Amino acid sequence: MDDLGEFLLDHNRSMFQQVISGALAVDGQALDNLLVQREQMLAQSFLSDRFGSSVPALVRGPTNLNFRVGRRTMPIRVQRGIGSVETTFNQRFNFWDTAHRVHLGEAIMSQRRHGI
Repeated sequence: MDDLGEFLLDHNRSMFQQVISGALAVDGQALDNLLVQREQMLAQSFLSDRFGSSVPALVRGPTNLNFRVGRRTMPIRVQRGIGSVETTFNQRFNFWDTAHRVHLGEAIMSQRRHGI
């Protein structure tokens, strides 16, 4: 899934240009949330194009396992964000759920914005 990162990088460069040029009339938390939501919609589009409506268990399982088992080695903001997802949705974090990824991204950005 390295190509997902490359795909998002290209789109994020474009978004960066829009932010710098003032083409987006939002700032602060609204901008953070917009960027997270756009990136995760792009990620979902990429994943849907790659896997269709059913991600193979051999792909889905290891990815989610990395977020469960590897959580302790992740940056503290990511750990807290995953905890927020699990509390809000009352279930384990699921990378393949777009709402979980959006919530995680917004939680991370909120922590960053507030210096946590």
